[in-house]
Amino acid sequence: MSATPFKKTGEWFVRRNVAVLYFAAALLCIGAPVSAQTASQIKGAYIYNFIRSCQWSDAEEALVVALMGREDALSRELVASLPGRMAHGLPIRVVSVDSARQARSAHLLILGHSEAAQAHDVAQALLGSGTLLITDGSDEAAATMINLTTSAAGRVRFEANLANIVAEGITVTDDILELGGTEIDVAKVYREMGATLADQRQDIERQQ
Repeated sequence: MSATPFKKTGEWFVRRNVAVLYFAAALLCIGAPVSAQTASQIKGAYIYNFIRSCQWSDAEEALVVALMGREDALSRELVASLPGRMAHGLPIRVVSVDSARQARSAHLLILGHSEAAQAHDVAQALLGSGTLLITDGSDEAAATMINLTTSAAGRVRFEANLANIVAEGITVTDDILELGGTEIDVAKVYREMGATLADQRQDIERQQ
């Protein structure tokens, strides 16, 4: 899938700064930890900005956001906040799905926290679909595209696996990490996976 690069403009930087102010306002809790409701609102704002920071070559009538984990606070927030909003001149449409295969025709799949353990299998099912996979609290760094995290203190951040995003033909702005995220060190992840597999092989050989 080919895509036309999403060019940075002065308007984009204005929108980015407005988004940063939105996040800052949401985090002003007078020293109190961020509540579950506030955390989901912040994640919802991140996701809206991810939609505006990415471009899909097949987006024509609407940008479709699929949700797995419909009982999660994040899913409820997105159902309430995304419909009726616009990105790239297109309306955003939210649908619920029961499987990753149902989401292959969507532009984004949001995998709720209750479904995080399925991240690897979901990523495999989405291969070649051009769907942006956004996970909430996943430990599968090698499979994820964008993973939302919440620290013990309630701080919401995100990790971006840009290699996986580009591999799906999705164009993303160079400045996406300025929204407050970090890029996953893919090489380090695979080195650690290799070391883990090697340790497991040695354990099996010792037991034989």
